[in-house]
Amino acid sequence: MRRACPANAMIMLAAVLAACGSRSAVADGTKAGACPGTQPESRVESVQVWPSPSDRPRFVTPEELSRASAGSRVVDVRRRTARPLWQPDGALAMSLLELRVLASRSQDPVYVFGSGYDDERIAGRIARWKSAESGRVRVVRFGAAGVAVAGSSAIRSAELQRLLAIPVRKAVSLGRRADVGLVWFGSSVVPASMRANLPGMSDSGFQSVDELVERLGAQGSNHDRTIVLAGYDPARVGEAALKVSGAIGRPVFYVNGDRAQIGRQMDRQAQLVQGRRRVGGRPCG
Repeated sequence: MRRACPANAMIMLAAVLAACGSRSAVADGTKAGACPGTQPESRVESVQVWPSPSDRPRFVTPEELSRASAGSRVVDVRRRTARPLWQPDGALAMSLLELRVLASRSQDPVYVFGSGYDDERIAGRIARWKSAESGRVRVVRFGAAGVAVAGSSAIRSAELQRLLAIPVRKAVSLGRRADVGLVWFGSSVVPASMRANLPGMSDSGFQSVDELVERLGAQGSNHDRTIVLAGYDPARVGEAALKVSGAIGRPVFYVNGDRAQIGRQMDRQAQLVQGRRRVGGRPCG
């Protein structure tokens, strides 16, 4: 049975990291060193470090998914709370464990997608499987949002905007990843706390959709980085993410949180960083 890390003080999380990390991995594939009590489908991890290029599962674009053979299966591994938002036609809702069973029995490729900002986490789980299982799996880049933007299934603008939304607590974790670009949008200046705590935070902000389209479009619609907009007005930032996604033909996600929510998460992140510096190691957060 798993034992949970103490959670009655944020700084204590870093202090007990060694105890959390020494426990053995459990049957569902959770790595030793990960904080127990976290479900694979809901946790956003730092960028995956692959032992060798051959361990990395194959990524495909949403356009490649649209050209998949008739015998291929498409699997949605998003959390159950996210699945009712929108799902491509013919997609099967499964957990990663169920996906593994399907992959072991399938003779055709199995295409899997998540929320879009969790591609590396999903691929990291699959990389631990037997080659006979992982070799048949293809991870669809940018997840459900990528499939929706590619236009393989009809979706309303309001539904697509919800697919592009990322909770503040998850966005903070994403901002520490090398494969994520966190971009500030709005008339207010980039908060100093975000620049200090999130290495992926852009130093310059954008105040118009046209600026964003010009900058991100110049990088190419097939650019592999995950782009996340942040700002103090989630409604305005969400609308911008929707428009930019349509203009450049690939998802641009956004932080769905206001000034107070962002401020609380930045304070929490600062406390975790202080605890890590005092004790050493990485906090379970």
